[in-house]
Amino acid sequence: MATILLTLADDGRRLAVDAGGIVEVELQENPTTGYRWSPTVMPYGALDLLEQAFEPATGGGIGAGGRRRFRLRAVASGEAILRFGLRRAWEHADTTQRTAEFILQIG
Repeated sequence: MATILLTLADDGRRLAVDAGGIVEVELQENPTTGYRWSPTVMPYGALDLLEQAFEPATGGGIGAGGRRRFRLRAVASGEAILRFGLRRAWEHADTTQRTAEFILQIG
């Protein structure tokens, strides 16, 4: 099964995913600023979060940005909305700097 890669360029898009398929979400961040991407809407039961990791930019020094990668498996048929927020964990949810939303049709 093919892996579907989603980035900020796909924000708001509706995409078809095979049941059992892998979805990877890559979002740019610089964790040294305190801002990190995290799921704000995660349709558990429809998607399983397999892995979450930060990958520093190639050639970046201390304090350089990179990308946060989420790897998920589609496990149940139907529509699933997956939403992420870029925010500081210690601040209120209203302070989210940016959001990204993907609408997945799993079948």
